Amino acid sequence: MTSFQQPSSAPVTPKANDPNAPGKVSMKLPLTSLVLGILSCVLLLVPFLGLGLGIAAIIVGFKAINSSKATATAWAGTVLGIGGAMIGIAIIIAALAFGVTIFRSAS
Repeated sequence: MTSFQQPSSAPVTPKANDPNAPGKVSMKLPLTSLVLGILSCVLLLVPFLGLGLGIAAIIVGFKAINSSKATATAWAGTVLGIGGAMIGIAIIIAALAFGVTIFRSAS
């Protein structure tokens, strides 16, 4: 009777730059939230674009806060997104009020 032995294999160690290595914090969602928040604040003069980017930054930021340990970056993106969305809403309201005032004074 022959005994069959499995070849012993060395334990697999994760590479230094492996993003899926255990213990590594993924920075994709927090950085995405931060970039969207910054863009929402920069692009405020394009009202609907700034508002849309702000809402996207808020959503991605809260996802990142719930699923990651990189909460400082995620919170920064969320706060910038909230600020960009609020100012975007204020600009839209001001533009509508200005348009109504101009329309009423013309007639």
